[in-house]
Amino acid sequence: MHKLIFPYLTPFSLPACPSQDRTIALQDGGKVVGRQDGTLVRFGASGNLVAPGDGTTLAAKDGTQYMV
Repeated sequence: MHKLIFPYLTPFSLPACPSQDRTIALQDGGKVVGRQDGTLVRFGASGNLVAPGDGTTLAAKDGTQYMV
């Protein structure tokens, strides 16, 4: 009987690379992720991608206003 052996990935086997992404929590429960390449990605409260329109103002949990 042949057994297949698959290597298990553990957190210790993955290379440690610092993330340069910045995450901002929004008041509506969503979040905005600013990536290192300068792009912004907005996620809704349910975790789905949301396309913010031009001129949209986003309010962070700390009260800071961000204009897209």
